[in-house]
Amino acid sequence: MIIWVVIADERSAVRDVLRMMLDGEPDIEVVGQAADERVPPEYGRNGPQA
Repeated sequence: MIIWVVIADERSAVRDVLRMMLDGEPDIEVVGQAADERVPPEYGRNGPQA
C-alpha cells in the first residue's frame, strides 16, 4: 500500500528536507508540494491525477 503525501510549508528549505527524507521510504510517494495550506484539488482522496 502506497501512502500519498503532499508537503505544505511556507519555507522551501523545510519542504526540500521533508521531501528528501520521504523519498527514501519505499511505501511513501510525495505527490506534490505547496507553499501554504491551499493544496490543489487534484491531490484529493483519489491521489494524484496523471
